[in-house]
Amino acid sequence: MTPGRLSLAASHAATTYVFRSLRGAPGWAHCTVNDVTGELLITSAWGNWSHRWNPSPQSLGAETLTAFVGSRGDVDYLARKLQSEGRAGCRWSPQGTARELRRMLCQTRLVDGRKSVRPRGEARRPGPDGDPLPYLTCAAAREIWDAIGEVADEVSGSSDLFFDRLRWIDGFSEYVTDDPWEHNQTEQTAGDRALREDVLPALIAACRGVASETTSRGAISTKIGGMTDAGVDWEALVAAVDALGTVMLEMKRRELLGRQQPTSKLAARLYERARTDAEVGQVASRAFEAGTLELVRAGYPDAAVFTCGAGEDP
Repeated sequence: MTPGRLSLAASHAATTYVFRSLRGAPGWAHCTVNDVTGELLITSAWGNWSHRWNPSPQSLGAETLTAFVGSRGDVDYLARKLQSEGRAGCRWSPQGTARELRRMLCQTRLVDGRKSVRPRGEARRPGPDGDPLPYLTCAAAREIWDAIGEVADEVSGSSDLFFDRLRWIDGFSEYVTDDPWEHNQTEQTAGDRALREDVLPALIAACRGVASETTSRGAISTKIGGMTDAGVDWEALVAAVDALGTVMLEMKRRELLGRQQPTSKLAARLYERARTDAEVGQVASRAFEAGTLELVRAGYPDAAVFTCGAGEDP
C-alpha cells in the first residue's frame, strides 16, 4: 500500500452528549465536544453540523469549549457558526416568492384600477420599454395570479427553472416585474428549526451543568487543599471530594432529566453512602461538609441537605 500524505500526530478524548426525544417522539442527537481541539460535532435525526473554535481560553473567553457553549445566552451564535454563517439554515421558498410576486401584481392592479375609472383618464399606461400598455384589468390580473401559483407548484425544486417559467406568463414582465429573481424569498429549513429549538438548548443546558460542576469541584478542592498543611491525610480528602462529586452529578442528572430535585430523605441516603465509601472519618467528614457549603454558594441550594445525618431534615 502506498504511504499516505498524513501521519498521526496526536489523539485526544472528547465528550459525547447523547440526547433522545421525550415522550416517545422520534428524534435523537449526539453532540461531541472536544475541549482540547475546540471542535463541536453534532449528528442528529435532522442533520449534521460541525465547527471548530480556537481552544485557548483567551480566544474563547472561557476555560474550555464546554464552558463556552454552556455560557451562551441564546442559540443564534452557535447555530450560525455550525451552519457556516451566510444564509445557512434557510432555503429558497417557491411559495414565499410567489406570494411576493402576487403582492406586486395586486399593487399594479390597484393603481391601474384607480386610474382607469378617472374621468377623461388615459386608457393606457406606459410599459417597461416605454410603449403604452392597456391598464391591467381584473380578469387579466386573475390569469397572471393563477399562472404564478401554477409555476410555484410545478417547479418548486429549482429556482432557476421557476424564474425562467415566469417569463412565459403572458403579461408578467409588463405588469409584475422584468427581474423576478430580485424578489427571491427564503424560509427556515426543518434542520435549522430543530437545531435551534431542540438540539442546541439541550446541549447548552448539559454543558452549563458540567461546567458548573467542574467549577464547584475546583472550589471545593481548593478549600480542602488548604487543610492539608495541618497534616490531614490528602488521599482521604480526595476520596471525600470524589464522593461529593458523585452526589453533585446525580443532582444535575436528575435536573437535566426534568425530575424533581432529591428529597431530604434521598439526600440523606446519598450522604450516608458517600461517607461510608470515603472511609475517612471525622476529618474527611468536616471537609465534605465544607465542600457542601461551597456547592450551595455555587448555585445548588438543595445541596444543603447533605450536611445532615441520615434521616435528618435540614
